[in-house]
Amino acid sequence: MLGACAPLKQALQPASPAASTSRAEGGEALYQVLVAELMAQRGEYAGAFDLLRPLVARTGDVELARRLFQISMQTYDLERIRAASDLWHRLEPRNPVPLRALWLLALRQGEVDTAVQVFEQYQQVTPEPLEQDLQLAAERLAGAVPLKQALAFLDALGRRHDTWAVAFARGQVLLERERPRAALAAFERALKRGGDPALIYPWLAKTYLALNQAQAGLARLKPYADRHPDNWQLQAEVARLQVEQGDFKGAEARFRQVLRIKPDADLARLALALLAFERGEDDSAGKQFRALLKNPITRPTALYYLGRLAERAGRLQEAAAWYQQVNHPKFQLDAYLRLVDIVRRLKGLPPALKLLDSIQGKTPQAKLKLKLARVALLRRGGRDAEALAEARRLEALIGDDVDLLLQLSAELYELKAWDDYERVLEHVLTLAPDNADALNALGYFYVERNRNLDEAEKLLRRALKLRPDAYYIQDSLGWYYWRRGRLDEAAKWLRRALAQTPDEEVLAHLLQVEAARGDRAALDDLHRRYEKLFKQSERLRTLWLKITAQAGQLRNDELK
Repeated sequence: MLGACAPLKQALQPASPAASTSRAEGGEALYQVLVAELMAQRGEYAGAFDLLRPLVARTGDVELARRLFQISMQTYDLERIRAASDLWHRLEPRNPVPLRALWLLALRQGEVDTAVQVFEQYQQVTPEPLEQDLQLAAERLAGAVPLKQALAFLDALGRRHDTWAVAFARGQVLLERERPRAALAAFERALKRGGDPALIYPWLAKTYLALNQAQAGLARLKPYADRHPDNWQLQAEVARLQVEQGDFKGAEARFRQVLRIKPDADLARLALALLAFERGEDDSAGKQFRALLKNPITRPTALYYLGRLAERAGRLQEAAAWYQQVNHPKFQLDAYLRLVDIVRRLKGLPPALKLLDSIQGKTPQAKLKLKLARVALLRRGGRDAEALAEARRLEALIGDDVDLLLQLSAELYELKAWDDYERVLEHVLTLAPDNADALNALGYFYVERNRNLDEAEKLLRRALKLRPDAYYIQDSLGWYYWRRGRLDEAAKWLRRALAQTPDEEVLAHLLQVEAARGDRAALDDLHRRYEKLFKQSERLRTLWLKITAQAGQLRNDELK
C-alpha cells in the first residue's frame, strides 16, 4: 500500500499567497490531491491518475508531476505512463528520469526513430558517459522491449556513435534473450573496437556457459582472470565455468577468492555451499545454507538444499518442513516431488501417488517431469513392470528434450531395462553429440556390461576431452582400464578422480583395483584416509570385509 507522498504533504502545508496561486488553486486543488492519494492507497491507480493529470497540466506543479508519474507506473498503462512522462519532462526538461521513461515507452510501442531522438536528449542531460548510458539501456532493453525493436534501436545508435559500447549492449541483450552465439560475436566485436576486457569478460564467461562450451571459455578467459585476481565478477563467472568443466577444487578456490574481495557476495557463498553438498560435506554445507536464508535472493535455494540435507540424513519430517517453505518457481516443483517421495517412505505408495496426481504442471516440461516422477515413484514402490510401461510411453512424449531424456535414462538404468537405456542414450547423442554426460553414461554402461569396449574407450575419451577435470568421467576411464586388465593405468585415473571428489563409487572402484594389484599398503592407506566415507557407507564396509577376507588378513580392529 502506498503512503501519503511528498506532494500531498507539501500541498497540505500552509503556503504564502503567491505560492498558493502558483502551486495549486486553493482548497479545491488540495481536495483533489487528497482524494487522488486516497484512491491510490486503495489501489485505484487509474482513477487517481485521471483526477490528478488535469490538475498538474493546469498548475504546472513539478512535485505533483513527479507524483503523477509514480502513480502512472502503478497503472501499468503505457498511454498513461507516457502522458505523465511527457508532462513531467515539459515542466522539468533537465531531469533525465522522464526522458528515460519516454525513450523506453516509444521503443515498446515500435517508434524506433522517436526512441533514438529522445535517448539523445536523455544522454545530454544525464551525468553518465554514453558508454554507461548504453549499459543501463541494455538492462532495460533486455527485459522490456521486443528483440527486433531493441536491435533496431541499437543499430541506429551505432550509426550515430562510433563506440564499442553499442556492440557490448547488443551482446547483453542477445544473451538475455537466449541468443548466445550472436551474443558471443557481439562481445568479440566490442573487444576488437577497444572495449574494456574487465567489463566484457564476465559477460563472455556467461555466454560460454550458455553455449555449453566451458572448456573453450576457460581457454579464452582463465589466463586473463589469473592475471587479474581482483576482478571479482570475472572470478565468479570463471569459477562457474570450472564447475561445469568438473574442476571443483579450482572452482572452490576461485569462489573463496571472490569472498575475500567481496565478503557480502552471497552468490559465491551459495556456490561454495553447493560444492560442499556435492562432496558430501553435510555439516559445512548446512551451516552455509542456513546463513544464506537471510538473503531473499539465495533463500529459495538454501531452503531446498536444507531439505535435501535433512532427507539425506534420514530426518524426513524436518526435510518435509523445509520443502514446504520453497515457493520459488525454480525449485518449487522439485520440492513438491521430493515431498511426494517422503510421503511414500512414511505412509506408503498409494498416498504418495494420490499426492502426485494432485500437483498441476504449469508448463509442458513441468507436466513431463510429473510423469517422470510417477515412473520413479512406481519403481521405488516395487511396481517395476508399471514403471517400465510408463517410461516407454513417456519416451515418445519427451521427444527431443535432452535433459529429460537423460533423466529418463537414469530411471531405465535403475529398472535394469538395458536395451531401453542404451537406445535412449544413443538418441541423446544424435541430438547432442557433444553431451559429455551422455558420452560418459553410454561408455560406462559398455564397460559395466563388458562389451563394445573399443567403442567405450572412444566415448569416454570424447567425454574427457569435453570435461577434462570431471571426476566421474575420470572414474569411468579408470574402470575401463580395470576391465582391460591395465591395473596401473586404472589406479592412476581412479586416484585422480578421488583427489577431485571423495566419492563412494570412486573409492569402491579404487579398492578393487588395489586389491587386484595386491597392494596391501595402498589399501590400508585408503581405509585410513577415507575413514569418514567408510563410516557412512555400508557398501564400502562390506567391500572392505570381502577384500580383507579374500586376502586372508581379516583383523578384528578393522571390523569396528
